[in-house]
Amino acid sequence: MPDYKAILSGQSWNALPTLGSTKKPVFLTYTFNPPPLDSLWDWSRFGSADREVARKALQMWGDASGIRFIEVKGQEAELKFQWQETWSSTIAWAEFPALNRDRFGNPGDRIRDPAGGNVYLNRLNRSEIGENPHYKLYVLLHEIGHALGLKHPFHKMDHNKQLLASDLDKVEYTVMSYTGGDPEMGPVSLALQLHLSFAM
Repeated sequence: MPDYKAILSGQSWNALPTLGSTKKPVFLTYTFNPPPLDSLWDWSRFGSADREVARKALQMWGDASGIRFIEVKGQEAELKFQWQETWSSTIAWAEFPALNRDRFGNPGDRIRDPAGGNVYLNRLNRSEIGENPHYKLYVLLHEIGHALGLKHPFHKMDHNKQLLASDLDKVEYTVMSYTGGDPEMGPVSLALQLHLSFAM
């Protein structure tokens, strides 16, 4: 994709907000045992089938980007997966990486905000998400993209006002698009999209 910066949110796991590259290797932890987002809402952990699809999506992201994902059993990790209930029509959502300056430590120290990197599937859409395994994989690829710091190609962000050209704002070019999706696409098509998303 010639205009890859148009899908960068400016937020990442290894630098304060920027569109620049830090050239650092990235190792990220993930867990399926996060604490609940809010005890007022129904939530549940990913089941074994959900975990299998999430691991596959993470492997695809790793193959496309070079990021190494490490599963941990505890509650603390950069990426945290769970089912969460919301009354909106949202199928799923995720939080961008959240890295802040440590005001009480050394000037260069960074603190990771625990809210960053959460990936949620809406429990109210569980049957819709589960009907097609390719669709669930696509949804997780898209939401993991947000948790890694990618935005929708048609949204402006505080740290990045760029938009992707409309002829490239299509699912066939990036999993971060909403346009022209095919719920029947298989893993090869999804792998190609991830490759195109990161071809710089």
